[in-house]
Amino acid sequence: MKSLLSKIQGLPERERKIIFWVVMIVLALTLFSFYVKYAQKRIVAINIEKAKEELQLPYLEEELKKLPKIKIPGIEMPELDQEVLQELERAIEEMPAEDIDHEPIE
Repeated sequence: MKSLLSKIQGLPERERKIIFWVVMIVLALTLFSFYVKYAQKRIVAINIEKAKEELQLPYLEEELKKLPKIKIPGIEMPELDQEVLQELERAIEEMPAEDIDHEPIE
């Protein structure tokens, strides 16, 4: 083991970095594979019917139906004819420049 470490220490820095990252990637993949296997076991172990009972989904559905419905009022936009639009454009053009805080519309 000491001879292996001394050989690695004698290598150029670029090769030592390559060895380091290869070892890190192998370790990461190994740990990830253990995680995936563990997660698969946990997913298989979940009993769907038991989970539904624990979550009380039918009870929640009934409670949601009992809640009052919220109606959001709509916003009605009046139709603007050309004359009104032209008046608005003239009013905007007449405004002092310091009152306008955006780029001009093209």
